Amino acid sequence: VVTVATPNSGPQSRSVEGRRREILEATCGILQEKGFAAI
Repeated sequence: VVTVATPNSGPQSRSVEGRRREILEATCGILQEKGFAAI
């Protein structure tokens, strides 16, 4: 997982982070369902 250090620019940056986490969780879930080892 790559974390980019960005200055707190308000709620917009938080929403972007939330979307990334949702996408990562969704992908990990799909990978686990298919039998792949999710990191």
